[in-house]
Amino acid sequence: MKTSSPLLVRFNPAKPVFLKTDWSASGMAWILMQPDDSPASIAATRLLKEIGTNEFDATMDGPRLLPVRFGSRACLD
Repeated sequence: MKTSSPLLVRFNPAKPVFLKTDWSASGMAWILMQPDDSPASIAATRLLKEIGTNEFDATMDGPRLLPVRFGSRACLD
């Protein structure tokens, strides 16, 4: 069976970590992400380390980030 949605991947301490966040008046959420193992992501990781340019998730066919962990929380009184 093939899936089209990304599945959670194992954390790899050798790879860079990205934290994406979102919030509104009713709640907040976060996703911890790391690069996949594609050639585009390996090149983007090298570029990020060398000159600090982030090319991840800029286009649908470029280097991608995969979710490692996620969470959310409601904003209550």
